[in-house]
Parts: sequence; structure tokens; C-alpha cells
Amino acid sequence: AAKAKRSSAPLYLQPLRAGTQPPPIPKCPLGACIQLLLLAVCLPEKTCIQLLGGEFIELLESLGLAYVSHYDGDERSSESLLVPYVHVFPVTVCNETIYLATDLHPNVLSLTAFGGNQKNCVSSSIDHSVDESGTVMYIGPDSLALLDHWSCFQHIKDSDVILDIGCGSGIQALGLAIRSSGGKAKVKCVDINERALRVTRFNFECNGFDIPTLILGNINSPSGGRMFESEVVTPPKLWKELLGKNSATYIVSNPPFLPVPAHDPTISSRYGLFSSGGSTGEEFFQSLIRLASDLLDRHDTSATLAVVSEFMNPNDEDFDIRLTSWWNKDEEIPAHALLLTNAE
Repeated sequence: AAKAKRSSAPLYLQPLRAGTQPPPIPKCPLGACIQLLLLAVCLPEKTCIQLLGGEFIELLESLGLAYVSHYDGDERSSESLLVPYVHVFPVTVCNETIYLATDLHPNVLSLTAFGGNQKNCVSSSIDHSVDESGTVMYIGPDSLALLDHWSCFQHIKDSDVILDIGCGSGIQALGLAIRSSGGKAKVKCVDINERALRVTRFNFECNGFDIPTLILGNINSPSGGRMFESEVVTPPKLWKELLGKNSATYIVSNPPFLPVPAHDPTISSRYGLFSSGGSTGEEFFQSLIRLASDLLDRHDTSATLAVVSEFMNPNDEDFDIRLTSWWNKDEEIPAHALLLTNAE
């Protein structure tokens, strides 16, 4: 228990699965929030309105955090249910608690795409026709391990530039921002998924931080990316131009790592955008290493790229060779690599 308190990791509660007997109907607002946003329990809409208020339910719907499901003609339940899309739980960083929302694990959600496409929402929960927005990466032990890695950095300067590539819920960027004085470090978040960028913005706003620069695009694409939901629609820019060559102090990433053949829609449709690492599982990671070698400020000795991934096999004899080949070398300013692995 003492060790758990020193970690940033929340104490997980097991979400309910299909066929599991739900807990008793809550009788207070806190109980309703715990069941909805921690246990992923579907609650009667009438109960939620009574305990949480109609405006709160409308807010959850408008933000795409939950939706009301109507069971017309279903003999098992004629009552409308409030169905959660997300988990919201506390994470401790530098003795401060931040609250993070992110989509339920696919094993619970049973979907890798969301319905609707309302641009002013985190996601739409009204129109259930599937669009191109995928679910946002759940916060797992790997994300929390990378967050804990930065505990050795006691202070991040306001002038530092933080770049989170494949940001998902924004947990890594937010965890670094909180370590800067007043959270004023310059933060840029990149993701291929529009919903992920909306969730990142939501999490920064909810925790009282300035909204980071949000950039939409696929770093595997040579065409680059573009500013997300900018008032002025501009064509994509090359990544080095958009993110700033030799400008980043810290780059963090929890990259997709599963080998998913893009040419087989039957297989690729089973995986969310956050899990597909291309046909080899290394495509995103390879692009990340190459891009980071151009973006890191090599004149700053604290400039760091930190990655956590489950797909890399450090025992592969060719891994060091591949890793070195991906990094754009600068003979005058060498880079150092440190690879840490889980014990067998």
C-alpha cells in the first residue's frame, strides 16, 4: 500500500463485463459518478437526473463522455439508460492530483470507432453512424510507467518545449507540463485521431492548464500535418516546419506497436488507431526516431526522447542496428541511447 501511494498509478477498479450483476442503484451523487466513470456501469437516466441534475447529463452528452440509450420495445428494460464512454480517474504527479478522462478499454467498450461527427464535441453520442474518429488510448500501466520516469526531473523550465507524439488523452504532455513552473512550458500534442486531440484539450482545460498546440496528422506521412481546428484552414506542412527543427527539449511517446496489415480490412478493423503499428509493428516507431532526431535541440544537454513500448524485442540482434540506422546522425553532437527492459 505504501508503494502504491508513492506511484502516480491510480488504484484500478475492475469494470463490469456483460452478464455481471451490477451494484445497487446509487443513492448519492458520488456513488453515481463512481459507478458511471470508474466502474463503467450503465445507470437509469431518471436516477442520474435525480442525483446529478439534467444539466450535468446534457454536458456529458455534449462532450461525448456518455450517451442516453433508449430501449423502446425491449421487454427487459423500458427505461432509458445513461451509458458511459470514458473513465475519469485521478493520477498523482509531483504531489498534485490531476484528473484524466479517456475512453474505456476496447474490451469494455467493444468498439474501435465512435458514432457521429459533431465538431464542437469531444465526440458525438447522438448519431451512432460510425465515422473516422477512433477511440482514444486507455491509460494503462505502460503510460503510467513513462509518467513515473519523469520523476527524476525536478524542474522543467518555462522556456522548454514539450512534444507528445501520439498523445492520446494527453497524459504524458500534461504530466510534464505540471512539472514546469506554473505549467507554462510550451506544449505541442500530435495525433492522427481528432477525438484524441479533443480529449487532450478537455483534460488540459479541466486541470486548469493552458491548451497546448494541437496538431493533426500521421507522422508516417511525408506530407506532414496541420493545426487542429484552426480558424484559418491551411494546407499540411512538413513535420520539421510544423514542429520546429532542433527546437524540442522533451519528446514523449507511447507508440502503437501491434503489427496490423493495412491491406486486410477484416483484421485492421479490429484495432483502434492507437494500436496499429503498421504491417511490421515498427512503422510508427521508425518514423518517430527519425523525426525526433531532427526535432530535438541537440545543443541542450537535457534534451530527451522517452518512449515506452511493448513491441520492441531488445534481444533481437538486429535491433541496435535498426535503431541506429533510423537516427539521423550529427557527428559533432552525438546522441546517447539507453534501453530499459522488463525483467523476465
